[in-house]
Amino acid sequence: MRIIEKFSGVSVLCAGDVMVDHFIRGTIERISPESPVPVLRTEISQTFPGGAANVARNIAALGGRCTLIGVVGNDAAAKTLRADLNAIAGIQTKFVVNDRRGTIEKKRCVAQNQQVLRVDTEETSPIADKDAENLLDLLAGTMGGHDILVLSDYAKGVLTDSVIARAIALARDKGIKIVVDPKSPALSRYRGASVSTPNSREIAAATGIDPAQARTRAARAAAQDAAQAGVDAVLLALG
Repeated sequence: MRIIEKFSGVSVLCAGDVMVDHFIRGTIERISPESPVPVLRTEISQTFPGGAANVARNIAALGGRCTLIGVVGNDAAAKTLRADLNAIAGIQTKFVVNDRRGTIEKKRCVAQNQQVLRVDTEETSPIADKDAENLLDLLAGTMGGHDILVLSDYAKGVLTDSVIARAIALARDKGIKIVVDPKSPALSRYRGASVSTPNSREIAAATGIDPAQARTRAARAAAQDAAQAGVDAVLLALG
């Protein structure tokens, strides 16, 4: 509880892959006559900030303040994302807009509390050099006044090797702690971070050690992760 209470005084700079989570909920009562697939009758349609934007939402929910930096398209999904985030106290957004790269959107169709389909609209190639420079300019201009830098990597092309390296260097120069949520098994790309937060699947892919098999394996996997990545500490989520 004391740790959670401290969030009210924390200012976090978060950069990474922002996206929109769209949930379409309804009921399935019949099979389509056009093709042997179920027909979902929509009852509720909801959108939520996803990816790095969900990280920002969680920081705000704990009482912290978050500046969120990412890349979006010039599209309806970006407008939805901004509107959802602007409605949350404690979040400020600074997005690089790319007219050719659409905002990532994940649509989930749910019936009778069971997800039946997910439709992903995304571009996962590395962002253009110009977008990377604009992103780093935003980071450099915003870094001051923040306590922590969070790099939220969902492997969607925003956090390239060079962006990660330069962002970590900027933060270290200012004495700011860096937390990385890794997606890539190439752990060395996060070198210099303060804390890495892999889950079981991610650390097994990176180290070849399955931490779910035994507590000693979890400790060994975390130690190997820290050594390979060159980070100060590893917080391993066993989920």
